[in-house]
Amino acid sequence: MLDFTILTDEQLLQLLEGCMRETLNRGTEMTAAAREIMLSEKEKAEIAAQATQRAKERLMREEAERIAREAEQREWEKARAAEEAAQQEKVKNAWLKEKALGEELSALLGIDDLYVTVWDNKDKRVYLQRDRFFGDEIGCLYVTGNSKNPPGDFPTKSLKKYLPEGKDFEEFQSEVKAVLMKYSHGWRHGKFEIPKALKYEPATV
Repeated sequence: MLDFTILTDEQLLQLLEGCMRETLNRGTEMTAAAREIMLSEKEKAEIAAQATQRAKERLMREEAERIAREAEQREWEKARAAEEAAQQEKVKNAWLKEKALGEELSALLGIDDLYVTVWDNKDKRVYLQRDRFFGDEIGCLYVTGNSKNPPGDFPTKSLKKYLPEGKDFEEFQSEVKAVLMKYSHGWRHGKFEIPKALKYEPATV
C-alpha cells in the first residue's frame, strides 16, 4: 500500500489527475475498474458519515434522556419534600391545637394531670378523666346523645371538687363543656394526654 500522507493537497490532486488521465488512456476496462473503485470509496465514505451521524444522534438521544431523567428526579424530590413539609406542618398544627386545649382545661381545673378521650361508636362522647384508662372519670359529654342522654348532656362525677373558689358551678361546668366540645369538633376519636401535650414545643430549624 502506497503512503500518500507525505503529499501536499496540490500534489495529491495532481496525482489524481494523472491517474485519471492514464486510466482513460488504458481503455474501457480500466476505466470501468477505476469507476468501481471510486464508487466503492464513495460508498465507504457515505457509510462512515452515516455511522458518525447515527452515533451523534444516539449520543444526543442519550443526553436528552439523561437530562429528562434528572429533571424528573428533581421534580419528584421537590414534590416529596413538599409532601413531607405539609405532613410535618399538619402534625405540628394538631399538636399545637391539642396543647392549646390542654392549657384551657388545665387553667380551668387547676391541674395538669388530665386525660381526654373522644369516643365515637354509635354515639359520640368526650370523656374527661384523671386516668388514661377511663379511671377516675370527672365527667362525660354526650355530643350526639343516645337513648339515655340528650345531645350536649354533660353529667359530671367529680367536677365540683375542681371548682375555683367563688365561681358559679353551672358557669364552670359550661366552660369545661365548651372545651370538650372543641375536642369533639377537632377529632373523630382518640386519647389525649394533657401532660404530654403541655410539654410539646415545635422543632426549630
